[in-house]
Amino acid sequence: VLPKRLAAKLGDAVRLNSAVDCLQPQRNGSWLVNGEEYSEVLLAIPAHAMPQLDVPFDLSPLADIYYAPVASLSLGFAENQFMHPLDGFGMLIKQAENSPLLGVLFSSSMFDGRAPDGHVTLTCMMGGSIHPEYAANDDQVVLDELDRLLGVTGAPTFRHRTAWSHAIPQYGLDYQNVLDAMAACERKHPGLHLAGNYRGGISVGDCIVNGLELGKSLL
Repeated sequence: VLPKRLAAKLGDAVRLNSAVDCLQPQRNGSWLVNGEEYSEVLLAIPAHAMPQLDVPFDLSPLADIYYAPVASLSLGFAENQFMHPLDGFGMLIKQAENSPLLGVLFSSSMFDGRAPDGHVTLTCMMGGSIHPEYAANDDQVVLDELDRLLGVTGAPTFRHRTAWSHAIPQYGLDYQNVLDAMAACERKHPGLHLAGNYRGGISVGDCIVNGLELGKSLL
């Protein structure tokens, strides 16, 4: 919803299905983007996609950022399939539990319109940096865990799975080297700006705040 509303506000300025393959700094301080000239360039693509760009400078340190995979499995059930009342936000599952799940959101308990009357929706998160292999969990593994934790019986009435092979950038022990490389690149190439959840926080809230601050600085 958020990207669509932003795009609607920007109108014709948004170009869809327009791959950027080449960035070239010019002597007058401007930039050529696929042959078109701009005064400023903001790269907000994921760090792991940077090496695919044709640029006359080194962005390889960004490619070293590890992205943990995550899969989301949304399941619908009838209310009478649960022993637990699902009266809460959900649950985060600590590492010591050795669970195949990172956590479960009680989606229909938090928001209206997430399930028909008499039904509930759960969103199960799997994977992460500690057990990335769990992102490949099959449905039965998830159902067995839901039965153990929430007393779920029977098959789901709804299923939708989404998987991200590069979901969460990890700020590792060598992350300062990456920050230094980004700052050096921006100093050497005025008018180029790097932004994304690999810098300044991974949450949606952090990305919004960082985007607003960068937008103000560009104005």
